[in-house]
Amino acid sequence: MTEIEAIKEEFVEDRKKMLENESYILSILENDNICGLIEKSQNGKLILQNNAIIEVMYTILEYIPSRDLAEYNCYTGKFSENTTRFIMSKIISILKFVHEKGFAHLDKNLITLY
Repeated sequence: MTEIEAIKEEFVEDRKKMLENESYILSILENDNICGLIEKSQNGKLILQNNAIIEVMYTILEYIPSRDLAEYNCYTGKFSENTTRFIMSKIISILKFVHEKGFAHLDKNLITLY
């Protein structure tokens, strides 16, 4: 399974640089704890339910079947001290890896962390 992000051609200019940067960064940050980039295209076509075809720019990302931390927290309630320690060690480890590659993760919240 994968996650696909498609952007209509008319909105591409607004997001083009952002998608190019995201694709470039994901191609460099290959790690078991980071969602991987499978494919990207700047000239894709999307067929809508009414059979209309629109031009799109898209990225396909590796699917992560687990819940994000916010959903996990809602489901389980308060994290135990051991669980918190484990989660924090994973977060610190991956942020260290990202920083060593010269990047910073600016959107650190429970929804963007798996």
